Amino acid sequence: MKLATLPLGLDGFLSLLVSLLPADVKRRPPYQAYATPGWHVVSGILETAAGALLIFWGFMRYVQGFLVGPGWLYFTAPPVVPGSGARYLAAPGLIGYLSFLLTPFAWLCLYAMVEGALRALEAVYHGTMPGVGPVVLLVRVASRLRAKKSQADLEKRLGPERPDTLKTLVDGRVEVLSRRRYPWEPGRVVDLNGELYVVARVEQTLDGRWLAFRHLLRPLEPGEVIRGQVVRYPGHGEL
Repeated sequence: MKLATLPLGLDGFLSLLVSLLPADVKRRPPYQAYATPGWHVVSGILETAAGALLIFWGFMRYVQGFLVGPGWLYFTAPPVVPGSGARYLAAPGLIGYLSFLLTPFAWLCLYAMVEGALRALEAVYHGTMPGVGPVVLLVRVASRLRAKKSQADLEKRLGPERPDTLKTLVDGRVEVLSRRRYPWEPGRVVDLNGELYVVARVEQTLDGRWLAFRHLLRPLEPGEVIRGQVVRYPGHGEL
C-alpha cells in the first residue's frame, strides 16, 4: 500500500477523521466516500506513536514525582542499620519506577499502542477498518441516547392508548389505524377476523390530533400463493 496513492488535502484530513469512527458507520454515506484502508493504516500508526510518546512523557513525569516523593523519603530516612552509610536514589530498585505501569494513564497509553498496531494490521492484511475504541464507545452511547429521545418523542406524538380503528374502503381494502406499528411488512398475509389480507403498505398519518400508523391491507386474491407465515391480527376492532 503506497502512501502516495492516498488522498491528500481536505479529503485526506476527512479520511483520517472518518477512520476513527465505528466500522458500521463508515459503510453509510457520506462517510463511505472517505473510508479508505490506506488512511486507516496511517491512523493506526499515529495512534501507536501517540501512545508511545505519551507513555514516555508520563513515565518521565512519574519518575520526577517519585524522586521528590517516595524516593526522596527513602533517601533521607535514617539507615535501618546505624553506620551503614548513605542511601542511594536507586535503592528503591527498578520496581519502584516501573510502578508507573500500574497507573490508569499508563494503561490508556498501552491500550492505544496495541489498538493502533492491530488496526493498522487489520487494514493491511484483511482490508477491514475498525474504529478507535473510545470514539466507538462515544458514538454508541450517543446513538443510544438519540434513539431513546426519538422514541420518547414518538410516544408523545402518538398520544394515549386507544383502540384501533378498522375501516373497509370502497375498493375492498381494509385500513387499520393503530397507535402501535404492527410488525407487518408489505406482502405479509394477515388473518383479520377470519379473513385473509395482504399488507399493501404501512405509513404514518394523523388520527385527530395524534399520530397513528395506517396499515393498508388488500384482500388475498383467489389462488394467490401465500408466502411466509400467516399472522393473526392481535388488536381489537370490528369492521
